[in-house]
Amino acid sequence: KKELNILWEGLSHGNRKIFKMLKHILESIPEYKIKLHIITDLKYCKVGSSYFCSSTYNILKQIFKKSRVNFHLYDWDKVTFSAIASSCDFAVLPIPNDPIMMMKPENKLLLLWSMGLPVITSNTKSYSRVMHKIHQDYSCNTPDEWRDKIIKLAESQKYRANYIKSASSYINEYCSTEAI
Repeated sequence: KKELNILWEGLSHGNRKIFKMLKHILESIPEYKIKLHIITDLKYCKVGSSYFCSSTYNILKQIFKKSRVNFHLYDWDKVTFSAIASSCDFAVLPIPNDPIMMMKPENKLLLLWSMGLPVITSNTKSYSRVMHKIHQDYSCNTPDEWRDKIIKLAESQKYRANYIKSASSYINEYCSTEAI
């Protein structure tokens, strides 16, 4: 249908850089109508999670103003999270080139994989290590890599199926109840 439903999940607080990255990455794909599904807090705070706060929707509306990317904002809720995530084609986890943010662990990636969702990530140590373990390369350094990998997954059911098969094997081996 030339339409992509893409998921981003995380805390809104202080993540304006990530929201701008999302816009930049997704606008580089004019071949598709992009619907970005954002699951996060409805309140955006500049400091911590309770100072200088405003509406996350208003922050996103400002960032995506005049954008061809349509965003849908959902409050994080354990009841609806799975349904929203599973209705998407895949997820993206861009991380700005910030030393603290680049140290994020792979837990969000593993959660999304456990739901059967392919994920394209920034090239952080943790994400790259796990991608290497499953013999897949969906970590990105440049805007062109983001664009190419999104299009690769969007255009090939074979690549998506192979990716999820590899990710599921990793989850079963390293993250199952028995393994833990």
